[in-house]
Amino acid sequence: MNLLDLFEDELKNRHLDDFETIRYLYLRTCELFYFDMRYHFSNYISKRMLSKIIKKEIDLTNVDDYRVICHTYSKYVLKRLINEFTNTDVIVHSGGHSFLTINDKNGCSWDLDATLGDLSRVKIGIKPNRFTCIESWSYNYYDYLAEIDETLGYKYKEKKDYIQSLDLSSFNDLINGINNLIKDSKINNFADVLFFVKWLLNGCFCIYSDCTGMDNDYNFYNFILDEANKDLFCLSKDVDKYDISKISYDEGLQLSKKLYMNNKTFFYNNK
Repeated sequence: MNLLDLFEDELKNRHLDDFETIRYLYLRTCELFYFDMRYHFSNYISKRMLSKIIKKEIDLTNVDDYRVICHTYSKYVLKRLINEFTNTDVIVHSGGHSFLTINDKNGCSWDLDATLGDLSRVKIGIKPNRFTCIESWSYNYYDYLAEIDETLGYKYKEKKDYIQSLDLSSFNDLINGINNLIKDSKINNFADVLFFVKWLLNGCFCIYSDCTGMDNDYNFYNFILDEANKDLFCLSKDVDKYDISKISYDEGLQLSKKLYMNNKTFFYNNK
């Protein structure tokens, strides 16, 4: 996909100022790109693959892979789009973590740090929180962004809007409800689905533990343990959609032996 052509077409009749344009580009790229989970398994992938992930250069005129990490998103996606469609100066903060800083027309500085959750938040329709004003003490920037987002056509759900649709009678009923929300959503990559699931579980104040595994083909699995009843569930891709299924301890243990696990003791600690 040629994102330069796409955004030029989307922006041409909107008559936005530079700051509004940047906000629009931020939200739209959050809808399109998602975090490359392979980066969290850097100890298990080859140095060549890790280097490819970290140093990946994205051609905005021909995007066919929407996986990013903080470095690639900040440098090759958002910064380039801001430079292309606005006259705003952009500072790239790089190092262990990368993000951008811009100044608005009033001289206020803003940090743009989408890979710390906003790539997922925007897709599931909740308010992003990593587009932040450094001088937040000076005015209520939340209302300012809310007005812009309404102008741009973005309306956000509250956590209660999701929670009230779930059956909290049991952990199993809750998981079934979450599966329905996943099915009805537009998200279909592991990073965003996992964020959604854990955001919902935490929102319901569930007591659970979890760990994630990756196989040799870079397929991901998340094991979720209901601490109250010791029931085990697994989030994985079922044909073309992600789904959480209940599995036995032995099934989970055998599957984990085929995976690179981010917590090697998960099954042995919960035996």
